[in-house]
Amino acid sequence: LRFDIIFFFFLMISRTLRSTLDSIEGIGPQKRKALLKKFGSIKNIRSAEVAELSEIVGINTQLAEKIKTSI
Repeated sequence: LRFDIIFFFFLMISRTLRSTLDSIEGIGPQKRKALLKKFGSIKNIRSAEVAELSEIVGINTQLAEKIKTSI
């Protein structure tokens, strides 16, 4: 039972992270990983400026603005 709860917990966390970032067109697994590596969480990505988001390789200004409006 304990392992079922732990598995369910991690499953829900991974679905939450994926659904938020993957719902944005132009964000794939590599860009999602780079965003989370630099900012650490969705909350930090949400509070970042467009210029900070566009510093990541592969994210241009238009995509950074789309991220800011979508999250």
